[in-house]
Amino acid sequence: DYRQKCENVDKISHLLSVPTKEIAEAVEKLKKEKEQLQWKVHLSEKEFLTQKCKAVKENTEKAVFFEKVSNVKTLQYFANLLQEKVSFAAVFSGEEKEGYYYILISKKWNMKEVLQKMQQIFLCQGGGTIKMVQGKIYAKQKELELFLKELRLE
Repeated sequence: DYRQKCENVDKISHLLSVPTKEIAEAVEKLKKEKEQLQWKVHLSEKEFLTQKCKAVKENTEKAVFFEKVSNVKTLQYFANLLQEKVSFAAVFSGEEKEGYYYILISKKWNMKEVLQKMQQIFLCQGGGTIKMVQGKIYAKQKELELFLKELRLE
């Protein structure tokens, strides 16, 4: 057990290119750098999505987007932006193989009813309020686009 720990410390030291006694400081530095990079990615994504939203015409009935983002909060940010311009927004992030995280949002229609319709057709988890639902769905992008295109909102 002790020998394994020593071997791991040596490997980590080598990977970080620091002496073994400086591993903790090197890891802390990497952690801070990672957090800074994640923040920069988050800001870049928000800026990109803001521009996407600006391109959407006011009072559009439906807006559907598939965008890869680094976290669900960014997806929520995008959905909230769209909600100000459209009657119904559906935003997805992820890939077909692993599934998509989704948010459906509307000030006008019951999103729980839309979620129930989705759950009848797709392998879909989620929940929320009448105005907004979110979760994970396993389906092909084309199938989701067709479903949402044909969806009758009442």
